[in-house]
Amino acid sequence: MRRVETRYGFRWRCQATLDAARLDAASRDALGRAKSEANRMVARSAMEHFNKNRDLLLES
Repeated sequence: MRRVETRYGFRWRCQATLDAARLDAASRDALGRAKSEANRMVARSAMEHFNKNRDLLLES
């Protein structure tokens, strides 16, 4: 991750995204699709974990 200055202030960007910005549109889109799928899998896993342990969390 790198801190990058944008017109809206500083933002954190991963190095792969910064590298892909220099490539053609198809490569950028492929990286975006891969990152989106990885994020969906992480979110799905977190929700499955929460749902599995929901009763224990809500009892306290």
